[in-house]
Amino acid sequence: MAGNNMGNDRAARREREATFLGRLLADPWRKLVAIGLGLLCWFGLRLTLKKDVASQHWFTVRNVHVHVPAAALNGPDRYYFAQGGASVTSVSLDVAVDFWHQGTEIKPDEFRVELPMEALAFEDDGRRTEPLRHEYTLVENDIREKPSTVKLRSIDPKTITLRWDKYVSREIPVHANIKNWLPGNRTAQTQVEPSIVTVTGPAFMVNQITAVQTAEFDLRNDQDFDMELELLPPAFAECTLGIQQVMLKVKVRNNAEVISRRFDNIRVNILNRLDATFEADRNSVVSDQVSVIVSGPADSVNGIAESGLGAYCDLTSFSSSGIQNVKVQLLGLPPGVKAAIEPSEFLRLKMVPIYSSQNAAAPPAPEGDAKSHAGGVVAP
Repeated sequence: MAGNNMGNDRAARREREATFLGRLLADPWRKLVAIGLGLLCWFGLRLTLKKDVASQHWFTVRNVHVHVPAAALNGPDRYYFAQGGASVTSVSLDVAVDFWHQGTEIKPDEFRVELPMEALAFEDDGRRTEPLRHEYTLVENDIREKPSTVKLRSIDPKTITLRWDKYVSREIPVHANIKNWLPGNRTAQTQVEPSIVTVTGPAFMVNQITAVQTAEFDLRNDQDFDMELELLPPAFAECTLGIQQVMLKVKVRNNAEVISRRFDNIRVNILNRLDATFEADRNSVVSDQVSVIVSGPADSVNGIAESGLGAYCDLTSFSSSGIQNVKVQLLGLPPGVKAAIEPSEFLRLKMVPIYSSQNAAAPPAPEGDAKSHAGGVVAP
């Protein structure tokens, strides 16, 4: 019986020695070499892992959108939280991934950064006129969603300034939106009633509105007319108008084309009374001709003939001698035509008694000289 057991042990030992592992365990030197190789492999793997982690473990995910709770978009009473109400709308996240996921692409939309409602809470006493501002510092708990394989290291920037604008009302002028002006010589005067409209909305939006436009209309009617026009809504949907329509009043005027013409060498005539005792000394007149420049509607100016245009100086009101500036007056100007006179609209004249004029008769003789006038000689 004992012999059988010993035979079985020898058979088992021979079977183990027949395998590689058996031979390795049976030989102490082989066992030592195997353990050494295992340790070398382990330390080599550790060094490789440390190198990979040091070079690839941390990286930055940029342009991660910061969400504002929907409850804050309407804002509290009398205030508006605009899309630009946050100074920062996206952040960069420095994150790390484990070794087994370092080659996986991580996109910004895999993260969700959301402001908590307590960041949007404030108190208003109802008397504030300037925008409300509040600073909030982001923390890791504000990242509501992120891949399970990443770990957050930092957020940049961390501080966000939030702003709510107060609702205000302002009176803005109304501008008539004219598509076509009248052709030719016609002009139109337009007036809208009322000329101003109340615009209500967030202050920073209302302050950018300089005018409220009416609906476009075509100005081709030759007659005066009144009509109702719709007001176009402001560019900002958050702003509202106090009224929706205005009355447009149009007055049409037919103005002919204005032109100018020049007439040279127009002779100035002297007008005086038959019983006048003073007249102009012809020798004192430098020139009795002037140039006339007329301007007015084309049809009226073109109808002026040089032969029908005259000029004169009226001396009928002068009753003393001396130098006088007499205004030159024109004849033959149609209505609506204006004129300018060159070199001056005044003629400088020297007024003298008529009896001293070279062209006048001799002064009457004294009564005692009556005989000499009769041809006789009076003895001394």
